[in-house]
Amino acid sequence: MDRVPIIILLSIALCSISSASAGECKTPEGFITHNASYNLTELKSRVSLVNLWAVWCPPCLKELPALDSIANNENYRVETVHIGDNLPAIEERFSKLGIHHLPKTIEPDMGSIHALGFQGLPATLVVINGETKFRYSGYIKHSPEVIQDWLTCLREEL
Repeated sequence: MDRVPIIILLSIALCSISSASAGECKTPEGFITHNASYNLTELKSRVSLVNLWAVWCPPCLKELPALDSIANNENYRVETVHIGDNLPAIEERFSKLGIHHLPKTIEPDMGSIHALGFQGLPATLVVINGETKFRYSGYIKHSPEVIQDWLTCLREEL
């Protein structure tokens, strides 16, 4: 009789240990698995969120401050790639939006987003060790904290 509570406690402990060591990060809704090589820009981190945007895209502009708020993190990088060669307009938008941590990388035309399988902007990729693992089409509706926690978890799994 005394063994039953001990066995139950031991079973619960073992389940907790195995689920903690499984190391699975909960993927936020809307991000879909996408395994492909990445070669759009040179990445400086093992985990990177790459956001494709344009100054003429209202959802893109709405998304930039949230991305900027999580960009200064040692576990991952947030990269922004503007579609269209218009650095003065990019600098003006960054200034108006108070963007301080995002790069001003430029991709001259829409061909790159079509090659990545996107039909419009904004478009987001999550790249791990040089391989695209997730993609998201449209405005990311999750809070910056949800995305930050997910990216940090992905980095800790490596």
